[in-house]
Amino acid sequence: MSTANPGSVIHLQCDWDTALQEPSGRAWISCRTEGETTLHGELRRVGSDTRDLPVIQSSDGFTCTIMSNKRSVLVSCAARRCSTKFTAPVSSFRNIVKGSITSVDVNPSGGLSVCCGTSGQLKVFQTSNGTVRRDLTGHLMDVLCCRFFPSGMVVLSGGSDMQLKVWSAEDGSCPVTLVGHKSRVIQTAIVDKGRNVVSCGGDGFVKLWDVGESKLISNIITTAGCPINACAIQVTSESISLGERESQMSDREVNTDGKMLIVGREDGVLEGYGLHSRKQVFHHKMSDSVNSCVFLSDILCVVGCCDGSVGIMDLRKMSDLVSTIRRSKSPILSVIRKDQNTFIASTADGCCFASGLCSVSSELGIVEWEDMTGADCDPVYGISLSGKMLYSCCRDSVIREYNLA
Repeated sequence: MSTANPGSVIHLQCDWDTALQEPSGRAWISCRTEGETTLHGELRRVGSDTRDLPVIQSSDGFTCTIMSNKRSVLVSCAARRCSTKFTAPVSSFRNIVKGSITSVDVNPSGGLSVCCGTSGQLKVFQTSNGTVRRDLTGHLMDVLCCRFFPSGMVVLSGGSDMQLKVWSAEDGSCPVTLVGHKSRVIQTAIVDKGRNVVSCGGDGFVKLWDVGESKLISNIITTAGCPINACAIQVTSESISLGERESQMSDREVNTDGKMLIVGREDGVLEGYGLHSRKQVFHHKMSDSVNSCVFLSDILCVVGCCDGSVGIMDLRKMSDLVSTIRRSKSPILSVIRKDQNTFIASTADGCCFASGLCSVSSELGIVEWEDMTGADCDPVYGISLSGKMLYSCCRDSVIREYNLA
């Protein structure tokens, strides 16, 4: 296993884009290196070029290049041999729901987003201007997770009231409520087009549901009370054995064959199961509690942990992680797939960054990152990607939209 523990991480003032719009605007910058003195510097605007781009002067060994879109800046620190591209939000939607926003998702067309929070609110809004289209009222406590079905017009949510609900984004109705968890519903996954869904929760159960009949099909996993914080489903490579089913299959179970279910537990265990066979495929102990997991491809998955580490596993081997990346000790709260080689993660200290299998050059000793700025040390609980547009939700009640093109 390779470990990419970047000794040097560059940090930039969270509102640098606003600060550098001023004629003599300034923004602080630092480079933190484990075991060494932190380097501090400053970016200062000294004018504009012929393209009306800010001309930036940097201090203390830092170099800076403003991108043509004015929303991104590339900062390097020669002394510590590291660089980071910082991208500012193109839009910020404030107080769509009250309090901390715990989850956000965008439908496949990119036109609608759904978000939820600790106030118990769940709302669908337009990504073009933040206009709320539907107020989905029905959960009794915090709503912890929400996502669109593949159709883009149906929403699945789960919360502290131990319920899952299925909503119409067209008229706001809730035709389906799924009851059976004995603690909060933490995360969900959708099987194929959505006739079946999977949920995991604080009671240590992973459940497979029939949406059409609003019934439980079976308990896939039970961990004797250890909370299951994350789950994900993917069609995997034919080279990976998912086991053979021994029990009789319900006629309400649809398209579960050929798919792997991975789950992340509070006790730091990452497990994989054949969704159809119900057989355990692997069991791996991570360095700390698992908060999030996602498939990068049909052979790779990414796991975010409470100690700030992100592990990458090759599902064809399963004996160990391919590599581990750790930028800081701040917990990883959410991990999503950007492409088959790149993931995006959010953290409890307000960071949101993109990294991948090729981000670390061991030959050159150079570590490169892309950071999405805007949050000022508040936890970024969830992220969602639609095409080149990234959406993040934060404790500060703001949903931020980034263009990653």
